[in-house]
Parts: sequence; structure tokens; C-alpha cells
Amino acid sequence: MKRDLQKYVKVSRLHGFPADYRTEIATDVVDSVTRLVGKTAKEFPRSTVFTGKLVFKQENPFQKILHNETAHSIQRRLQWDGIPTVILPIRVDV
Repeated sequence: MKRDLQKYVKVSRLHGFPADYRTEIATDVVDSVTRLVGKTAKEFPRSTVFTGKLVFKQENPFQKILHNETAHSIQRRLQWDGIPTVILPIRVDV
């Protein structure tokens, strides 16, 4: 994961954008992300957060429960704290 994140930082910097990454391991994704972003936003107050939402051509009930609301939950909490958050669709061909 660290190698992948470093790759995205490198691409962003090559395009002239300041970039860095943070990572954390936790059981509750929404709590963990909002806490980590809250700390990061204090360091970089003009940041915009991008999250991904998995989009399946044919979604089964388990995918809906496991994947569909996480990005929206994160967005709600961060926007309530005044942190701009954008959800990007990530197409999954399964």
C-alpha cells in the first residue's frame, strides 16, 4: 500500500500539485478516516478530500451493504467539519 501511495504522490507532484499521504490500520473505516483527515486538514487547511465509491454494473445485496455507504458516510462527517469532500465513481467490472 505504501508503494502505491508513493506512486500517486509522485504523479501529483509531477503535475505541480503539493501532495503527501497518510495511512492507518483500523477496524472502523469511517471513524479512522475522519480522524486521520481531521489531523491532516489542520496541517493542510486548504485541502480537498477525494473518496471513491465502487460502482458495479449489477450490484448484489452484499455489495450494497459492504461498499455503497462508506464514501457517503465519510463525506457527511467531513463536510460537517467544513472539509471539502468529493466522491469519485470507481467502475468495477465483475
